[in-house]
Amino acid sequence: MARIAGTSGTLSFGAAILALTDWNINTVGDMPDATGMDSTIDEYVRGLSSWTASCNGHWNTVTPPDPATDILATTTELVTISDGVNTYTGQAFMTRCEYTASIDGLVDFSLDFQGTGGFDT
Repeated sequence: MARIAGTSGTLSFGAAILALTDWNINTVGDMPDATGMDSTIDEYVRGLSSWTASCNGHWNTVTPPDPATDILATTTELVTISDGVNTYTGQAFMTRCEYTASIDGLVDFSLDFQGTGGFDT
């Protein structure tokens, strides 16, 4: 049985983003309240589902970060996340883009994505 380990991973959003330190995918299923006045206990039905993704890493390019163009919240792009064994893909909007740097360290980034539509594994 294969195990998924946190020792590898790539993410692409339009172009490849390498040097990840971590990533995650969250899926949520809504459960609308369907309790009627004749009920004695809460009742729920299956509703819509959604997903988000995020990643952190070290900036790995000769082009410096440009916050004015790096967050593309007006268009969707195909997000592909791979752990080296499985690949997860879906259309998403980038919703947050943060860069941090210290005087003696690498430039790090943190990105968040909001999925739209289905998500494939």
